Amino acid sequence: MARTQHFPVQAKIPIYSVGFVDENVIVYSGGGGAGRSGVTNAVVAARVDLAAQSIDKLDELKLSRDEDAPMAMSVNTAKSQLVCGINNAADDVKQGTNQPVRIFDYTLQQSAAPQKAASTEAEKPAFSADKGKAKQQDVKVELRFTKAASSMHIQDPEQYVKVVAFSPNGRMLAVASTDGQVALHRYPALSPVWNDAGEPSSSALAAAEAKDTSISIPSRDFDHSEIYDADFSHSNTHVVFTSSSKLVVYATDPFIESVAPDAEIDTSADAAEGYAQTIQTIKNPALGGKGPCSFRAARFGRGDASKEKLFTVVNAAPAGGKGPKAKIRKSFVTAWDADSWELIETRHVSDRPVTVFDVSPDGKFLAYGSSDLSIGVLDAKTLRPVLKILHAHDFPPTCLKFNPASNLLISASADNTLRVIPIPAKALLESAASAGGALAFISETRMGFYTTIFLSLLIAALALWLQRSYLTQ
Repeated sequence: MARTQHFPVQAKIPIYSVGFVDENVIVYSGGGGAGRSGVTNAVVAARVDLAAQSIDKLDELKLSRDEDAPMAMSVNTAKSQLVCGINNAADDVKQGTNQPVRIFDYTLQQSAAPQKAASTEAEKPAFSADKGKAKQQDVKVELRFTKAASSMHIQDPEQYVKVVAFSPNGRMLAVASTDGQVALHRYPALSPVWNDAGEPSSSALAAAEAKDTSISIPSRDFDHSEIYDADFSHSNTHVVFTSSSKLVVYATDPFIESVAPDAEIDTSADAAEGYAQTIQTIKNPALGGKGPCSFRAARFGRGDASKEKLFTVVNAAPAGGKGPKAKIRKSFVTAWDADSWELIETRHVSDRPVTVFDVSPDGKFLAYGSSDLSIGVLDAKTLRPVLKILHAHDFPPTCLKFNPASNLLISASADNTLRVIPIPAKALLESAASAGGALAFISETRMGFYTTIFLSLLIAALALWLQRSYLTQ
């Protein structure tokens, strides 16, 4: 059975988000929040060293202890920037002066000569320890705070920015909060795309209906429900926001109401471009349990492998009853056609809720983290499992991310650890997917135990066979 040399590393802070600024250079953020002495709030850049099975810290930007820890983060490699969701101090939040969208610049310098690109997809090399090490020479990263912006009107310190997500082209930023607020911004101007105040006028509604388009105020669509995820389509034309009860897909181009030639138009930077156009609303499918299911994530596919699909994570209600089965709460990954919005396929992935989800940049793999502490990877085409780590963290994973080459996966948790997971060679994964079986990648400390059990059973079976052969002679 194939295996991968995954390994844990200590981060010394609870981690709530992780991203890549290069193939083997990560940024992660987290901390203890406000009022917890001794636990730093920080954004950290580090280099992954596969050969040494470690990470090397390159820079650390310590943040105020009076403010929240960064609870969300997204990297914009085109601008060499990253955005975090960080509430101001509680008193500032209550007074309405909260600026929870924080923008940081980073510089990346790497002296190692770039490797020659493979001529075909079949020749694309796996992320090996030696190749990773060759790329890691003389890497320098510097993090700098740039500015803060409001975006969300959060005045309750218990609420915060849950999601920030850049579009693939880096020109739009989606922001959402735990109290159901949703915003879409042009980037880097941070000007709002959607009108999020006031009812659409009757003329706007009539004009939208004439064009067979539904327009809405996104924050009202979610009615104060916590937003768990947001993602843009491969083509940058759609954005999806996910709450537990439903997910809503919007067009990134706003609906702009036509106005009279002499009408006054607000051209200020704070003026919205138009109303949000609703493309599709999907409510929880019934996938097991004795109560309503809940969405946890929704991500569009990428590249030729899966760009026509929308992948969702659905956590079922508890099974009910008594005994061990009563605690089972199955989770599923589902694939939808992103044109007809029909459900294509469903895969049961865990008997506990999934907490985090990601799609690889090449669109070929889906990664999930479960509250049973496992990390799994699926083939995006078939939803078949291709690898699973049974005990990745001591607490449920809080985030995970593929690198740009789709051959390295990082997961993290509030237990102060990251787990580095090299993705095996493409041919190996395709073979496992076509066979329909999972490659179980178990931590080294458990492998000896399972090997001993297997050998014991094999010896006992052999002894029984020899005994029966002797008696029949």
